Amino acid sequence: MRLSEIRQLTRSLSTWRQAVANGRLDVKDFSQSLTDYLAKLQAKTQAYITILPENKIRQQIEAAIKADKPLLGWPVSMKDVFITKEIKTTAGAAVLKDYLPSYSSTVYQRLVSAGGSLVAKTNCDAWGFGGSTENSDFYSSKNPYDLERVPGGSSGGSAVSVASGAVGFDIGEDTGGSIRQPAAFCGVIGFKPTYGSISRYGAIAFSSSLDTIGLFGRQIEDVIEVFNLVKGVDGFDATVYPSQTPTKITSSQQLTKIKIGYLPELFEGVDPQIKDYFDKLKVFYESELKAEFIEIKLPHFSYGLAVYYILAPAEASSNLGRYDGVRFGQGRQFFGDEAIRRVLLGTFALASGYYDAYYLKALKVRRLIYQDFIKAFNQVESILLPVTLGQAFKLGQNTQDPIKMYLEDSFTIPISLAGLPAISFPVGLSDQGLPLGLQFAGRHFNESTLAGLVKVWQSFSKFNQKYPNHVD
Repeated sequence: MRLSEIRQLTRSLSTWRQAVANGRLDVKDFSQSLTDYLAKLQAKTQAYITILPENKIRQQIEAAIKADKPLLGWPVSMKDVFITKEIKTTAGAAVLKDYLPSYSSTVYQRLVSAGGSLVAKTNCDAWGFGGSTENSDFYSSKNPYDLERVPGGSSGGSAVSVASGAVGFDIGEDTGGSIRQPAAFCGVIGFKPTYGSISRYGAIAFSSSLDTIGLFGRQIEDVIEVFNLVKGVDGFDATVYPSQTPTKITSSQQLTKIKIGYLPELFEGVDPQIKDYFDKLKVFYESELKAEFIEIKLPHFSYGLAVYYILAPAEASSNLGRYDGVRFGQGRQFFGDEAIRRVLLGTFALASGYYDAYYLKALKVRRLIYQDFIKAFNQVESILLPVTLGQAFKLGQNTQDPIKMYLEDSFTIPISLAGLPAISFPVGLSDQGLPLGLQFAGRHFNESTLAGLVKVWQSFSKFNQKYPNHVD
């Protein structure tokens, strides 16, 4: 089977279902060809930590089709922070390099129940600490559009997996932007639902009040369908919202005259090409939906980065306390530089004498950021923002300057602190042929509106049909 045929089958769930229904899917041929492509992709991009054997992939697809499960064996990859029974799970960390779990995370169990076929676990920054996947304890992943650039992080391998057409979708995790930023760098959709939508049971914790399970995909319809299959209460995660109401994509008719907020100052420090695409989208939505763009104020937005790098390391220092060498076989001497840096920051912020000055104050400012968004949503239905400062940067460019790396998350972190849903989506290519993205943020549990806005753009834009040629 040719690469173009693999990509055709992974492009959309409807195409996959049609191939199954028409008897055109040769499962053995597909699984063999896909395994070959995954190996080739790994050699070029180092997107994966574990690739499942061909016979395992084939068995999953055949079983899902035979049982007539919703996803019919459609191939999926997962960020390697999700516990998968009897499949190695590392969180990109040397401490867990040999960890073989005896149970599975809720999100993986639900994927299997829905008929998704796991083909690989993707590379990520160790413990989710990073914005480029260069902090993986194993190797740095590479952007499929330019192998000398980063794919973003911490879910960089996940973005590469979807962007290259190896899988139909990927399950990632977004703490401060770890789905949205790599999605923008690699030209795919990055979906971060409202905090508490999907159970975190069996997800290796970074920052428990921020970690949000989400998805990468090429078609917004597929992303929302899978979201409905994996979300909801499981009895293990008390933060999951109890509603089981299916999320539906709001139609373009219902979005007519929608009010969209924006902050002009956010576009002043970004690559001018991102500002140009914002202007293009503004005209597009005004024309297609008669949308009204309203300038809004988020007074505490700029404090998001400082708040995050007090709260997130504090929670990380607590969560990493369990990796003492007794339970998992590797001691803390295997922690990488970024993990050590965050443990030190977090422990300091929580220490007696500093708790009130740093941690407690950060919690108060987090509440102000949340309240700013709530007030803004009294004026508008959604907010259109940048995702990144520019296109994907070169490997090694920011590794010697942690602060510069942290600044890459300036536009994603405040949304995470408020627990809001957001969708990063591709808007086009830079003059160097690299993907650029923007993101919509919305009210809590109003993913429907954001998905509707992305669908309107996706119907117009042909960008999501493009694939990087560096991995062909």
